[in-house]
Amino acid sequence: MKWSCLLFLLAGVGLTEAPAQAFTTELYYHPEYECGYTSMEAHYSAAGSKYKFAGFCTKSGIRVPWSSQGEFSSQGGIAQERIALNGNPPYRGVINTKLLCNRDPWTTSPSFSKYNPAPCAQGQFGTTGEVSSNQELVEFLAAGFMRTQLPNTTGFAYSRSALNAQVRADLEAEKIALAQAEAARVAQEAARKEAQRLQQAAQPAPTLLEGLAPYVTSPTAGSLYLSMTAVPIKLAPPPRRMTVTLYTVKIERKDPRGAWAMVTNLPISLAQASSPSGYTGWGAGGPDGRSLPLMASPGTYRISAQVSGPQQTGWSQGVEFVVTAPNKAIQRAPKGFGP
Repeated sequence: MKWSCLLFLLAGVGLTEAPAQAFTTELYYHPEYECGYTSMEAHYSAAGSKYKFAGFCTKSGIRVPWSSQGEFSSQGGIAQERIALNGNPPYRGVINTKLLCNRDPWTTSPSFSKYNPAPCAQGQFGTTGEVSSNQELVEFLAAGFMRTQLPNTTGFAYSRSALNAQVRADLEAEKIALAQAEAARVAQEAARKEAQRLQQAAQPAPTLLEGLAPYVTSPTAGSLYLSMTAVPIKLAPPPRRMTVTLYTVKIERKDPRGAWAMVTNLPISLAQASSPSGYTGWGAGGPDGRSLPLMASPGTYRISAQVSGPQQTGWSQGVEFVVTAPNKAIQRAPKGFGP
């Protein structure tokens, strides 16, 4: 295929499909080069199409390899192409084009008339790299592109009918793949629900007592306490009338990974849990101040409770609270005014 200037394929010339015919134009200040492509790839989906070309232009020992990536968006109607020139200076750089199209210009017949108007308009042309310094060449390429209003590589005489056949095949393959993926998802969800149903059927139904639980009224959610001080624990019985003589309180601490680790279980009598001061046996380290399970060190804690006597109930929802170290700056006596 012959073109009238270096990389004239980039000017978008050649609007008729004729495999044995070259497209040329006569401009006295541009020598004639041989340009062509050596490979072409096309991929199609419902979202649009993607193209890859590679080839060379040669003339009198000058060899300019080039490659391109083009795409057309079915939803936005945008056709874009990026052509990389990989020759010697100044034939190095990138040519970018963008068009608004009502159909894929790579698969559209290149013969246009009032009954078959051109598919694209509103062309944008730009260059980067060393090729940008060759103003005469850039202006020539831009003029050709703006005149044709087509992506540059659509000027090659390749088989549009073969591409349209590939479009149908790729879209059908995509449709089948999506249907198979959806069928697999539905089957997986059905299997999950069936496994859940079988698991629930195998578990005994909760008893009335398991569904009951006392309330933790102290500490409250988000409350803050100083380390090595007693944390008052107050509990209220379950809402339905039942005899309560003893509670069990579970205290957990969040580890660095965010998991809850057991600290201790505390048996607390009804009298202690309902007293005005509450149960104060946890936080200060016990009678000797050294018991780690009874010590409130800095961190995030969670407390939950159950009735353990005379009949056992389920556990209450966990209530999170925070233990922090004393602020030494606050504890220091303030310095008086004056010298």
